[in-house]
Amino acid sequence: MKKILVLYTELADYIYNSFAYFADNYNAEFHIIHWPINSEAPFAFSKNESIRLYSKESFNNKSLTEFTLNLTPDAVICAGWMDKDYIRISKNYAKKIPTILTMDNHWEGSIKQYILRIVGSVYLKGVFSNIWVPGSPQKHYAEKIGFSKEQILTGFYVANFNIFKEVNYVPEKSFIYVGRYIEHKGIKDLWTAFVQLKKEYPNDWKLKCIGTGDLWDERVIDEDIEHFGFLQPGDIAKEIKGGVFVLPSHFEPWGVVVHEFATAGFPMILSNKVGAGTEFLDENGYLFEGGNIYDLKEKMKKFMLPDGDNMKKMSLQSEKLSKNISNEYWSEQLNKVLSKKGN
Repeated sequence: MKKILVLYTELADYIYNSFAYFADNYNAEFHIIHWPINSEAPFAFSKNESIRLYSKESFNNKSLTEFTLNLTPDAVICAGWMDKDYIRISKNYAKKIPTILTMDNHWEGSIKQYILRIVGSVYLKGVFSNIWVPGSPQKHYAEKIGFSKEQILTGFYVANFNIFKEVNYVPEKSFIYVGRYIEHKGIKDLWTAFVQLKKEYPNDWKLKCIGTGDLWDERVIDEDIEHFGFLQPGDIAKEIKGGVFVLPSHFEPWGVVVHEFATAGFPMILSNKVGAGTEFLDENGYLFEGGNIYDLKEKMKKFMLPDGDNMKKMSLQSEKLSKNISNEYWSEQLNKVLSKKGN
């Protein structure tokens, strides 16, 4: 049985599901060390005998090192380079077993990234045999750092198909937002755009917002806006059956929620700052300029007007695009690394 050590930051339902799928289908077990669960997204994880969870808070530097060395894993997956302890642990296994760095940032050409490009070509490549990214925006960054095409894996973030494929989509006059209530998610832009449109074009459309965060107390109270708070993914799939998914982020390196709603068959409106739009948006919705409320309103209006777009047709296209990345593909990416190294 393959034994995989995962050094993770904020554990979420979708990545846990990918680990579980691989464990169930490839005779593997995962030992996952993770940061404290985010209070704004307290995911509940299903029981899987092949997955062991350990809070990083339960270790000190010495015990963390001892635990990971005694584990003798067949591979290490490390979430980013932010946690120096995780980098140190990964370094212990460099050149011995597959050491896989994950990353969801995309290349923006900042000074900080140019510095990392220089450092990464030496340091990160010395520690990690591979890098695993969600999609093409991150792949470009990985190449900039110095990883070869053979070293780059894609499709690291996958929606939980088991949950969202069960949604029986129906066209409905509602916009759906799922995400944290924080500034860079652009949720205030969405509230403003919706309220203005309702005044300019009186209609019976609704706005449903799922999530919580720093802006919760500033949420717009309106008879046509419903705030659900945080919901587990399974509860989202039960509560929301139709409408148009909107993600107005000012900054969103990827956005697994886009894949989730594509799987559920929702038409979409995404800002051009959402990385997942490169995989899951074409004829199933619209792209707008992030931070531009006028542009957001224009795209929302395309659905709200009486002769609005064919939501059912867009729904079918979303379902089609959702298959671009799957748990099967995710598992193939990891397995080819394990197999190549002869483990």
